[in-house]
Amino acid sequence: MGRPGGRAVLRSDESSKQRAPEIPGLFHAPASRSRGKSKQIVVSCAIGAYAIQNAMFDIWLMLGFGVVGYVFKKIGIPLAPFTLALVLGSRAEDAFRLSMIGSGGDMKVFWSNGLVGSITTLAIVLLFWPVIDKAIAYVTRLVRVSKSHV
Repeated sequence: MGRPGGRAVLRSDESSKQRAPEIPGLFHAPASRSRGKSKQIVVSCAIGAYAIQNAMFDIWLMLGFGVVGYVFKKIGIPLAPFTLALVLGSRAEDAFRLSMIGSGGDMKVFWSNGLVGSITTLAIVLLFWPVIDKAIAYVTRLVRVSKSHV
């Protein structure tokens, strides 16, 4: 669009092209150095955390969760379920509380129709899947041992 009555002029010669300004310091680290990249990420996260409420507590909270994430990664615990729990946990808790209030504390509300019942059952099975998987493996091992002795 531009100014009223004005025209947009597009040039393809080299003299009209300008270089983007370079920012010196921490944000201008070479891409090959991973240490510079991690500093950039930490500083960007700290700026974002501080900008929300202008409180140092948010930066300490960010650093604490960073340490927790690092420990989880070193131990081998996946970070995706932890992140989902942080993001969706409060909403799920509110929805559960409202369901309990609406039903008068009756858990049958989670099996009130086919769709809700199947989703609830699937969630429970997935919650206990590690135990179920170990039980199935144990029974399978027992069956193989008993067949080999026959």
